[in-house]
Amino acid sequence: MSDRYERSAYVSYYWEGNVTENESVFPLESREGICPDIPLMYPADEILEVRSSDLATLYTEGKDYTLVNGRLRILKDGCIPTVAHKDFFIAEKPAEGPAFLCRFGGYIFFAEGAEMHNRQIAVTYRHSAAWQGFVPAAQGAELPKTLAKLEAGEKLKVLVYGDSISTGANSSGRVGAEPYAEPWYDMLCGTLRERYNCEVELTNTAVGGTATRWGLENVEELAAAHTPDLAILGFGMNDGSGRVSVEFYIERLKKIMDAIRAKNPDTEFILISTMMPHAIVDRFLGNQEAYLPALLGLAETGCVVANVTDAHKTLLCRKRYYDMSGNNVNHPNDFLARLYAQVLLRTLEK
Repeated sequence: MSDRYERSAYVSYYWEGNVTENESVFPLESREGICPDIPLMYPADEILEVRSSDLATLYTEGKDYTLVNGRLRILKDGCIPTVAHKDFFIAEKPAEGPAFLCRFGGYIFFAEGAEMHNRQIAVTYRHSAAWQGFVPAAQGAELPKTLAKLEAGEKLKVLVYGDSISTGANSSGRVGAEPYAEPWYDMLCGTLRERYNCEVELTNTAVGGTATRWGLENVEELAAAHTPDLAILGFGMNDGSGRVSVEFYIERLKKIMDAIRAKNPDTEFILISTMMPHAIVDRFLGNQEAYLPALLGLAETGCVVANVTDAHKTLLCRKRYYDMSGNNVNHPNDFLARLYAQVLLRTLEK
């Protein structure tokens, strides 16, 4: 446990071990003004710490919170701030700032930057329950050139190319908020440097709001020109919301890969299947999940799929969307960015 960001703890696999550190939750009140008991990734046997999202404030068990049937209960007269139901599910569109229609009627809270992060809290707890759900596959053997460089301690050139999730939105380190947790790609590359004692040169040319069409239009300058050893492609969230067909999505990804290979035939690829958008936000849930089987069909030696989609769906069976979102619509917070890093690290294992 710590009051600061520590990479080693954040990349510890969620599906292993019996202690979960700094799991994020969003203390949302019901219509009646009561904060319902909050489900965690595992039913907790013992809560070790509850802190503010910046990790600076340590809350007191019995005064601010307690554990009830494996869930976190926030005590009404304690010091943990809660969010009123009316401020989350909004009846009328705000006069200022963006808002998105809720499929249940009215609007739903949305904010970029650190607004969601600042309203969340971090829970560290011990559990005895075993992981039930998706476990990413180790696929390093299918990336022989990448693994050979890592194991030999040679320089590895990594390119990240994709949409806003690939820019690191909304990791606390990217939005300038404590505890300044790294975005997933820095967790990944930093861990690889430590694990293999080698140089990992990271180039990130991702741009928010983009999809595979933009990716193909800009591939020569922003991807192929960098001649990476390993290209990590992270498109899918915006394609899915835009109802881009599976066929067009895959066709464009193939062309992006072909353009990169034309400059460096030795480039290997990790294709990230996207996290899911918030299902109750109008017009955001689309074809994201439908892309996964087609992505898996591209897997071969030199190209693997980091299956974030199924990993996120497993978490959604246990936790509420807004407990692990950075904007309440389609971006990860620190806790979900950790999942991206973990899935990618597991993907690179033999």
